Amino acid sequence: MQNCNFNVELIIADDNSPDGTKNKVEDYLNSAVISKNIDIKYFQHEKNKGANSNYLWASKKAKGKYIALCEGDDYWTDPLKLQKQLDFLEGNEEYSFCFTRFQTKDERTNTFLDDENSKHFDKNQSFIDYDFERFYKGWHIGTQTVMFINTPETKNFYKQYQLPRDMHLYVELLKQGKGACLKDFCAVYRLTGKGVYTSTSKFQQIIKGAKVYEDIYKSNKDIIFIELKYRKFFKSYLRMLASNKNILGYVVQMFKSFKITKKVNYLKEDSIFLFKKFYSKL
Repeated sequence: MQNCNFNVELIIADDNSPDGTKNKVEDYLNSAVISKNIDIKYFQHEKNKGANSNYLWASKKAKGKYIALCEGDDYWTDPLKLQKQLDFLEGNEEYSFCFTRFQTKDERTNTFLDDENSKHFDKNQSFIDYDFERFYKGWHIGTQTVMFINTPETKNFYKQYQLPRDMHLYVELLKQGKGACLKDFCAVYRLTGKGVYTSTSKFQQIIKGAKVYEDIYKSNKDIIFIELKYRKFFKSYLRMLASNKNILGYVVQMFKSFKITKKVNYLKEDSIFLFKKFYSKL
């Protein structure tokens, strides 16, 4: 549905899906009226690579100046989405990426909910800058709305990390330039309850968050807002261990974090909390 005045390379990377994806894609390619400036390339892997490996494989196939993402569960709703984002990036070279507002559709109730970014916008703002400070404070980014500059750094960012995720990509992009959130709603995130993240327990989500930001922090210790972001998630992890009365786990993780950060003030803060939580009651 995208209307744009530039060429688009559409890369469909089918990770050996067992749900009839191939038939759906082929039916569409054989029946749809496709714009002449859209070059569609469909790949089906013989074996399942996994979400991260499949994404990295597909990104290396991209030859364009920019890359726009749309994961399998999600979809775009604005026919000018790509045009708006390309116009912004072409007109603002200090930005390495931009993203848009989006809605979440709960497939179980068939209801839609706006993202959490309304509070950041004034009536007359067409976009808002996204930097490391906003990264730390939190921002509701829909991966399916992101468009970013295609550079060797963005294609190979995963090599310095053990747990590459979309957050790692945003960090590497912010190291190349600013980000921006455009005011328009251009996509939908489908919440099925079966996603890799949403289908896990709150306990597992906290653990995963702590590990992801630890991974980011290890390679970016000179950026204070990344340190603060890691610390925020790690404290949630410790509090969860404390709530579960896992004292040994708390102590092990506390000293592990100290070994990583070398920050005595963090160790002192965590030790005081542990003492007040357990030993002061003895």
